[in-house]
Amino acid sequence: MQIAFYAPLKPPDHPVPSGDRLMARLLMRALGQAGGHEVELASRLRAYAKTGSVACQREIARNGRDEAERLAQSWSAGGAGAPDLWFTYHLYYRAPDWIGPAVAEALKIPYVVAEASFAMKRATGVWQTGHEAVERALAAASL
Repeated sequence: MQIAFYAPLKPPDHPVPSGDRLMARLLMRALGQAGGHEVELASRLRAYAKTGSVACQREIARNGRDEAERLAQSWSAGGAGAPDLWFTYHLYYRAPDWIGPAVAEALKIPYVVAEASFAMKRATGVWQTGHEAVERALAAASL
């Protein structure tokens, strides 16, 4: 099975070490070893918004939608390596997944999420945009 892997907070090959980077690497390895799946990093786009700036969040969302459209078109057009499953690791209100749900829907493949954070206290205020994106992603998740 071809698995498209995405970590909106920080890609697993990011130059700055962190627990998130390590966990993403370990998940990719585990998915690859479990049944011999082929795991490919789908995107390096960081969806992390350091501050609650609505303008910043909107720009990240726009970049994510553009990336989702590019990936979906590439794979829909018979691009090599089209995934059978999309896997997103660690989405939360500061780093929602703007890519996976759209690509999974376009390709009609399962969308899987691991380690999502959903905080109702972020439903209003400066983080509402990110919170709502996480809510939509979790609603779209197959698992």
